[in-house]
Amino acid sequence: MSGIEASVRKDRGWTGIGLWGFAVLMFPCVFGGVGASLQNAIGNWSILFALIAYVGFVALCTVPWKRGTRALIAKRIETEWPERWNALQSDYQAYQEESTAWPERERERASWARRLVAGEQEALEETVSSSLEDLDFPFETQCRVAVPDSENAFVLVDLPEIEDVIPEVRQRALKNGTVKEVRRTKTERNADYLHLIAGIALLLARTAMGAGPTLRRAHVAAYTQRRKRGTGLVADEYVYEAVFERPEVAGWTPSTVDPVQVLTASPRNRLDLRDNGELKRIDPPGWMAEVSESP
Repeated sequence: MSGIEASVRKDRGWTGIGLWGFAVLMFPCVFGGVGASLQNAIGNWSILFALIAYVGFVALCTVPWKRGTRALIAKRIETEWPERWNALQSDYQAYQEESTAWPERERERASWARRLVAGEQEALEETVSSSLEDLDFPFETQCRVAVPDSENAFVLVDLPEIEDVIPEVRQRALKNGTVKEVRRTKTERNADYLHLIAGIALLLARTAMGAGPTLRRAHVAAYTQRRKRGTGLVADEYVYEAVFERPEVAGWTPSTVDPVQVLTASPRNRLDLRDNGELKRIDPPGWMAEVSESP
């Protein structure tokens, strides 16, 4: 109810200020006029009667406003309070239900955490999959995950095509202040694409490791859709397979790590990187069956 009262008083506030201001401005007229008219008749007692007259004048100005405000508050309470009361009851009921359900949810959360720490395969796979689903990419991509044991996670990622994420032209500012579109070289586009998809590999590995506390290795393989020469058919072509160990992942600093260097430096990783920066097709990873059999 205090909220309704405050709202009404705020709406009528300027009217009240105006009435009080008018009463103050009229003080010389009312007090002085009454006092002067009674001075000859009752002498100094005229001051008292003048003060009483001014108080009455102030009451005449403000009392109707006060009564109107109280009446409006009562009316607003009568019309709005039932709805607010129902809303309060609904909020309280929701709070009660939340409070009742909280212990059970906490028990489930603690049980799930114990399963993760124990390296339970089902809990690990579901948690890793959920964490990867929460990643927000500025392009469409899909992942499949398999966690066959407590130490290994296998992630298969469908990469965007280079045409969808790396523009063929770039803008260059000229001396006269205009901007010109310049076609980028294939080597330049391949370099940007390699940096992008290598970064995806590191992100997936780091996310999987963060979700699975017992995982020691994250295996990441990536493929993209390419059109076959001669037939023109579009087919999946694998472009890299990488293995990341937990100590290695823990040492990455996102602001300084070079994903291309990480991907290309390890002899365990498979990729066919040409001089122009293009990734050629490689054979699918040997653990494809693990992902295919995963629910």
